[in-house]
Amino acid sequence: MGKTLMPERWDKMKKTAFFLTLAALSFSVNAAEFDYMDAKNWHPRQNVTFADGAITVTGKAQLNCRKVFPVDPAKKYTIKVTAARTSGTKPSLVYVVLNPLDGSRRWISANTVSPVPGTETQLTAPVKSGDKVIFVKDASKWKLSHKGGIHYNAKADLSDLPNALNLNSNPVKIQQDGKAWKIELDKPVKVSLPVGLTIRQANSGGYFHVGAKYIFTTHNFTASLQGNAAPPAPGKWWKGVEYTNLILLVNWNQDAKENTVKITDISIIEE
Repeated sequence: MGKTLMPERWDKMKKTAFFLTLAALSFSVNAAEFDYMDAKNWHPRQNVTFADGAITVTGKAQLNCRKVFPVDPAKKYTIKVTAARTSGTKPSLVYVVLNPLDGSRRWISANTVSPVPGTETQLTAPVKSGDKVIFVKDASKWKLSHKGGIHYNAKADLSDLPNALNLNSNPVKIQQDGKAWKIELDKPVKVSLPVGLTIRQANSGGYFHVGAKYIFTTHNFTASLQGNAAPPAPGKWWKGVEYTNLILLVNWNQDAKENTVKITDISIIEE
């Protein structure tokens, strides 16, 4: 993809995950030969009208395409969207998003696939449920954080991704303690872990963006994806993505709440 952007807050993503999953489960078709301009293929449709081969959005709207298709990392997928701001005095922020779904069509959250590079390390002391301090072999590349959490049962080759095994705690103090490193956490862990288990820091994130643009007049989005990798990895699917559907976030900036955007072309080409 042109860019992998994840600027939205994790809490906002949680609020929409349920609706995205509902949209993704609606039906599946192949990527080719699909009419993206047909109203029945989108949900929800508030602030949206379909007429004359175009989709017109007035104010802020999230459009979830009901079309779900399988992803083959060996193939190349090219996403194209043409959008124009047709009214309003401020630019309109438009995001082109691909909903990341696993083999069971469950949504994949960003923090399960976004490791902090080089932070894999082993526990040097057992961890008990309720602990707020952990001891590890090497935390020299760890950073203070308030989001993302800590993966456990991690693998240095990233074969564990997507990894939903997360302590859901973050480091607030990191210091060497003899031959080990002491990490103080913002909240107690809720699992018990043995000595020697590999853990790592995880990044947080939101949507799996393939394009984002402040539109003043007309813009042609184009992005291609092939293969998979842990983000940030431009042009790659997130690891674990086996199905997807298109999502458009239109007039997603506060200044654009009175704007109108017309979308005249959408295509996803599989090669």
